[in-house]
Amino acid sequence: MLVDNDAGAAKVVTWILSQNQFVVKRFPEPGKALKEFKKDLGRYQVIIVDARMPGMTGFEFARRIRKLCAEIRIVLLTDFEISKSEFSKVFPSSQIDDIVVKPTAPRRLIQAVTGIVSSKFSNNPIDNGGRQDYQSAVY
Repeated sequence: MLVDNDAGAAKVVTWILSQNQFVVKRFPEPGKALKEFKKDLGRYQVIIVDARMPGMTGFEFARRIRKLCAEIRIVLLTDFEISKSEFSKVFPSSQIDDIVVKPTAPRRLIQAVTGIVSSKFSNNPIDNGGRQDYQSAVY
């Protein structure tokens, strides 16, 4: 499940994931995504949610999802550069499994989704080197 009101970013994320054999269902509105999730709690394995959206932030969305299903993997998309460890200190109750800074390299997004994130990525801010890959995916 991808929850992002930015159509351009959502298109790129969907493209990256589909190129890596993932099936993505996109929701531009967090309220509608929450309703869909409630219909079938076992349908989704990973939720990718943008931090900033109108009506409900990605943080609030993640809290609501966690109340419904504690096991679901949640990846936060954000446009501010922060490491997972820094994020956990600032937002200790966020219950986010990983953070992906936009724009990002396709491999970084795939690592976050599959849960194969090395300690390098989980302890350090995302490097800028992947931004070119992301921009290439847009065009």
